[in-house]
Amino acid sequence: MLLRDLIRKFQPEFLLSKLPDVDVTGIREDSRRFAPATYLLPAPAAGKTASRFLSDAQGRGAVAALVQSSDRACSLPQVPVANPSAAASVLANLFYGQLQAAFVR
Repeated sequence: MLLRDLIRKFQPEFLLSKLPDVDVTGIREDSRRFAPATYLLPAPAAGKTASRFLSDAQGRGAVAALVQSSDRACSLPQVPVANPSAAASVLANLFYGQLQAAFVR
């Protein structure tokens, strides 16, 4: 599934031009288990730990991450959400086809 298509289903108001038009091959919370083109869920709170986490995930193949607040020091595309843990569940279910988009709102 293309990253933009996934985010369009998840958060239609998000400015999709901020995201690369790449294929997402999986959704993971543990960056140590990444394969290329994986979507990262969720990043820790902002700060040095989050920056290291995002940079490490990007180096392992992450194409984007859910975050509570964007980290401008990292070039990994980030989708800010109020509650990354709750959003992670919805996004994973959308990706794996278990929810209809109507339930996202």
